[in-house]
Amino acid sequence: MFGWLSTTCPLDTYEKTWTEWRMCWLAARLGVERLLQAEVLLPTSDRLPATFRGSLADVRRLMRGLGDHMGVGTDAIRLEVCPDDELPSATGEYHPGSRGRRTTIRIAESQLDDPPELLATLAHELSHEILIGGGLIAADVPDHEWITDLVPAFLGAGVFAANATVGESSSRWGRSFWWSMSKRGYLPSRIHGYALALFLHMRGERQPAWTALLRPDAAEPLARGLRYLQKTGDSLFLPETIRSRPRPASLPTLVDRLRDRSASFRLAALWDLRGLDTLSREAFVAVMGALDDSDPAVVVAAAEICASRGAAAADAVPELVRMLSSSRPHVRAGAADALGSIGSQPEVVVPELCHLLDDADTAVVEAAIRALTRFGHRAAASLPQLLDRIADSAVRCDHALADALAVAIVALSPDPRHLIDERFGRGDPEVLRAVRRTVGGVSGRRGHRAPLP
Repeated sequence: MFGWLSTTCPLDTYEKTWTEWRMCWLAARLGVERLLQAEVLLPTSDRLPATFRGSLADVRRLMRGLGDHMGVGTDAIRLEVCPDDELPSATGEYHPGSRGRRTTIRIAESQLDDPPELLATLAHELSHEILIGGGLIAADVPDHEWITDLVPAFLGAGVFAANATVGESSSRWGRSFWWSMSKRGYLPSRIHGYALALFLHMRGERQPAWTALLRPDAAEPLARGLRYLQKTGDSLFLPETIRSRPRPASLPTLVDRLRDRSASFRLAALWDLRGLDTLSREAFVAVMGALDDSDPAVVVAAAEICASRGAAAADAVPELVRMLSSSRPHVRAGAADALGSIGSQPEVVVPELCHLLDDADTAVVEAAIRALTRFGHRAAASLPQLLDRIADSAVRCDHALADALAVAIVALSPDPRHLIDERFGRGDPEVLRAVRRTVGGVSGRRGHRAPLP
């Protein structure tokens, strides 16, 4: 109840900044006029067929109406409806045209029983056609599926996407009844809701009647987000900045934004700096200063830039070592990864990384293992702890962690087999076999052992 009256942003810094940053990205590539002039697509829209009986012809009519709304030509797109077992982990698939082949969209057969869900799936696949088919983005961009989920909100079709993030099903047999819920799509409802708040704020709208059609887990973030935007103006995606079609910020401007009061502006500046081929000394000093930022998302982004510079970021090692003691697991993990990439001062860094091998958070332990692996023979002092951890992981059948430990042991030791026999040869034979099997599998896949740096 009180959330509806809150003036705080419904998203954390990372999600808020990403949503605003990518809405700016879409505006730069699609034109903000498409957002400003978009009709909000609703179930009653004249663009959608009045009846739907689940035939392939009905699906084609639905796709054509949606394509007309989103500005996508669909006549040349091949549409297929296939059994669900051919799409075991998806409701739809997009295959771009190439070498004379037509672009193909495949839809899971079960979608025909739920027209709103089907429309959301088609909107996602047509968004792929806008982005990938239009040459705006490559499929290997890490967040391209998230961006694809964001496109419908930008083009006025976000109601269906926001309502399709969770699938519900129920069934009855005799006197028994069961109900299940599953996640669908890539973006959570709260991000869809905030994206729609940005859509409305950019258009100067308050809260139109159609917002009542949203699921509560999207409607509340929309209401809170719109109130937050109207009262604070804290957003990268604002009418006064987007409508003027600003050019990419210069390096001095990005450095200056690292001192902005808004965490979103500081984080977005780091993301933009990360995309540059080179950084001046002044810019890198500013990035190192961000390692001490009050917002953990900013700290992690600064650590990622340090990691990308490798040994050239050696000056950041003391601050990154300090970050290993953070109360936030993702900050500890980010610092560990950065230290491994930099590879400097092993006499200081390796003992600190060893402490993380006993961390309560698995992601932090895995980051420490990756970092130690990159140090190679210079991290040999960590082998006793790595051996203790791999014995425990192998016996508990924690295969992912055991494999990561095995990679590290192979990288750090000139003779892993001898080391293992010496450590476990007089103990439990089952432990010895389990560790040998795990490390042997890694050695076999690598042909020998990881090269030393």
